[in-house]
Amino acid sequence: MIQAADLFGNFSTALAFKTLGKKTKSNDLKCKVFEDVFSDLVNVSNISNSVYLDGDDLILKNSGSFALCIS
Repeated sequence: MIQAADLFGNFSTALAFKTLGKKTKSNDLKCKVFEDVFSDLVNVSNISNSVYLDGDDLILKNSGSFALCIS
């Protein structure tokens, strides 16, 4: 179960980067896999409300954590 959570976190972070404009070959591959599996369950339209891109880093807009919800 820990590996599944790690995979979800890693691939969803790649999707956050892509959504905010950072495109790399490895991110694109992770995003393709993530979208193939979870696209009907995860809404990424509000990512920019929670985080922003600063170079190679995702920065939280508010203290706390960043979460994607599966619905």
